[in-house]
Amino acid sequence: MLPSYIKINSTEKNLIVITCDYKIDGVYFFLKEFYPLLLQEVFSGKKIEIITLNPNQDALCYDLGNYKEVEFNQDKAFVNIIDIATFDILTQITSSFEFEMGALAIVSPDTHSLEQRVETVYKYFNEDIENANESLLHTFCYCEPDGYIIYFVNTSLKESTITEIAIKAEASI
Repeated sequence: MLPSYIKINSTEKNLIVITCDYKIDGVYFFLKEFYPLLLQEVFSGKKIEIITLNPNQDALCYDLGNYKEVEFNQDKAFVNIIDIATFDILTQITSSFEFEMGALAIVSPDTHSLEQRVETVYKYFNEDIENANESLLHTFCYCEPDGYIIYFVNTSLKESTITEIAIKAEASI
């Protein structure tokens, strides 16, 4: 059974929103186990891009290397290209300040240009993704700036899988 402090919402746009009640003792430690397992389910073994918007000087993008700088709308993004996503890399991502603060997204590359993917991520970071008018085309994931709400777009995640992962994460804390 899904822990009571987690709420899962799915929409017709293939958007999954997972909200955790930040008022519950120990939820932060739960999320440190839960988020990497979720990302592993979606991205492990796949090529991914890690898009960090306006990174600070000690951002994860510099540590991971192999990045490209993309300028748009008088802002910049650094995009790390990871040929094979491993659990270690996914854990680094979810442990990063940028992920917890909603400045980093994990994206599966597609036929759109890198610049288009960055602009789409930027758009969804700055708008209400749940009410977005544009169809959601990319597989991607990011956290709200509070770290307690995570979005998954265009994934094969099912509520039963999320529940299994949550039970596993809860058992490990």
